[in-house]
Formats: sequence, C-alpha cells, structure tokens
Amino acid sequence: MGPKKKDIWHSITQILSAKLPKSEFDMWFCRASLKDLTEEKAVISVSNKFVANWLHERYLTHLEDSFHRVVDWRPEIHFAYPASDRSSKKEVKKPAGADPLGHKHNVNPSMTFANYLRAESNSFALSSAMGLAQELSESYNPLYIYSDLSLGKTHLLHAIGNHVMETHPHRRVLYVPSNRFIGDFSLSGTQNRILALLENYTTLDILLFDDIQELEGKRYTQKKLLFIFNKLHQMKSHMVITGTKLPKDLREINPELKSRIGAGVMAEITRPEQDTKIRLIRESMAQDGISIADDVVFYLASSHLEFKGLIHNITRLKALASMNNGPISISIAKTLIEDSPPLRPSLEHIKMTTSAYFGISASDLVSSRKNRAFSYPRHVAMYLARKYTTLSYKEIGHSLGHKDHSTVLYGIRRIERSRDRDRKVLSDLKQIENIMNYKSGHKTK
Repeated sequence: MGPKKKDIWHSITQILSAKLPKSEFDMWFCRASLKDLTEEKAVISVSNKFVANWLHERYLTHLEDSFHRVVDWRPEIHFAYPASDRSSKKEVKKPAGADPLGHKHNVNPSMTFANYLRAESNSFALSSAMGLAQELSESYNPLYIYSDLSLGKTHLLHAIGNHVMETHPHRRVLYVPSNRFIGDFSLSGTQNRILALLENYTTLDILLFDDIQELEGKRYTQKKLLFIFNKLHQMKSHMVITGTKLPKDLREINPELKSRIGAGVMAEITRPEQDTKIRLIRESMAQDGISIADDVVFYLASSHLEFKGLIHNITRLKALASMNNGPISISIAKTLIEDSPPLRPSLEHIKMTTSAYFGISASDLVSSRKNRAFSYPRHVAMYLARKYTTLSYKEIGHSLGHKDHSTVLYGIRRIERSRDRDRKVLSDLKQIENIMNYKSGHKTK
C-alpha cells in the first residue's frame, strides 16, 4: 500500500514551506489539503475561488515540482473550492489545456475580459482585443499591443484566447511566450522536428505571441517567426503580438518582420492614473460584495505603480476578506501588504543602487561578464528585484541584459544560499537595502 494522501500532502507542504516565506506559506497553504490524487490528476481543496486562482497563477510550478519529488510523477494540478450556491465543488484547472481537437493551447482560463481591469490607459487596447475576439475581422490583423512591463498585455492575449475558444471551440488557438518559441526551435535538433513545429504553427487559426522584444538579436528564430507570420497571413489566420515598444524601435529585428507587425492595428497601454486605480479597486471589490474603507482604498492604490502589483494586492485582500467574513481595516491591509510598501524601490532603482554600491557601471551590471566582480553584483540585483518587485524571472532577466529564466533563478538561489552562511553577503544585502529604502523615503526595520 502506498503512502496516504495526508502523508503525501504533508511532505509537499514541507517542501513548499522551506521555499516560501512563512507569512506567504501560512497565507495561501494553511487551509489547503489534498482531496484526490492519481497519476494523471491531483485535486487540491482550498477555501474559495480567490485562493484557487491565486495558487493556480503563482504556485503551479512549485506544486508540480513538489509532487514530482514526493511521488515521482507529475499529475495535472486542479484546485477545488466550495461553490457559493451549492455544496458541490468547482475546479480551476491548470492553464495548459487541450481543445476538442486535442491541440495544446497554453491559454490561462483565469485571464478573461470579464476580470480585466479597465481604464482609460488601456481602453483602446482592450476594445481592439475584444473586437478581434468577437468579430475575427481582418481589420485587426495583425494586432500589436505594446506597453511597459506589467500593465496587462499578457492578460489581453489570454482573454482573446479564452473568448475565441468559448465561441468558436474548433478554432486552433495557441498562446506562446517568446522564450518558449525560442526554446522550441533552439532545442528542436532534427530537421523532422523543425518541420513538425512549423506545421503546428502554420495551421493555427490564432497565434498569440508574447514579448517579441525577446527575439532581438536572434536572427534564426526571427526567420522562423517571419515564415510562420507569412503563412498565417496567406491563410487569413489571426496574429496578436505584444512587445515593450513600437515595432520601429525594436532593436536587431528583421526589417521585414517589423514591417509586418507594424502593418496592422497598434494599441498602446500606458500607466494608470491614481484616480483610475482608486475607481478600479472600488469596482473590483464591489463586484464580489466586499466593503472597503476609503483609507484602505487610497493605501492600496499607492501600493504599486503598475497593474500587476495592484492586482496582486487586491487579490490578497479579497482572499482575506472572504476567509474572515469581516471588514478590512487599514491596519489589516498594511499588515498584509507590508512586504510591498507604497514606495518600494523599482527595478531601475535597484540596478542603479547595486551598481553604485559595488563600484561598477550600469553596463557592466547587465553584461555577460562572468568575473565575480560583475557576476556577484548581478546576482544580488536579481535577488533584490525578486524580493522587492512583482516582476517575473523573465522580466527581471530581460532588464538585466536579456538573461533567461534559468540564469535568473540560478543567481537568486546562489544569493539565498550564501546569505545564510556568509556574513559579507548578508552585510552587502542589508546595506544596499538600507540605501534603497532611505532614498525611497522609508527605512528598513
């Protein structure tokens, strides 16, 4: 007889608690349990839909890795929670699913038009995305959405995919982030594998391509994307592409590819104004019947400049309110969001402070030089960026010289290990944090 579900879940939570800060682990996993487990599927029971969506979006990889370590297989992760109007369970499935044709679409079901934060700053991008999804008109082909990091581009890609798959279930849809596209072709190996990949991409009805700026300087991968783009264009298939700048400003990108991207609709998302964020917070809370005081609204609106961090904090407060069934006071809000203060340093501020502290140039910090005089400060910057911002590993790597996800993860883990046994590393971290916090207007406790 194999181990019981309770014992398996205990082992998994032990792994998770060692990886995550105690407050974070207690917040999201203290009431979770393993409801069902087979080699194909693991169902984790949680208290409500907010917790389900949060675990599904932020901790899926951690859970998959933990299951693999404990039971030696990787089941598909589902989250179950009590429905509000009946005793049955609803399930939130893992993002990468299959459509009726058996085609992997990689679309995240939790990112829809219904839960997209609407504002003047994103109104044209949103209306263009909805127009494409609803009409599948050539007028929106291609659609290029651009903005700074963490302002909602990726959410719109997934929202388009979800709407099309719901209204046209037999359409072939694929969401692909640029790093996966690069990996597909750089790791393809044989000519047969390349041909199979190209066939898969060129038979799509809609390609949702995220972060094209990651292809800068990668000529081979650009050629493959241009080939796919031309084939899809000939078939009148749709392409939606995101980036951080206008096509003409993309560096080291094939001119023909830039011309193709710029030939369609271009929609910019700008940073939201303070009054916009306040309105969005109130609307988001009201949709779920959560009462929130004015001082909490103002505090929350100041907690982040970009949408991703704001959504992070809104979700945490919603989860807390739904679990405690009580009003959210300003003291509760501050306690919950204390690791993300209103004036927390930006990634650019972290880079500037770190390079100045170690006496190296900003260009050396983001270079590929492997000498410890440069790699150690770079790893410190990666660690601090992960600690103080809501940016993903990919976003951090992009800002630190186009490093990939695994390079950033390696750097962060090196600092985490060294911090606990090397006083010099701990001292460096504390001094840089004190400098950043002093300049930002608050001091480290």
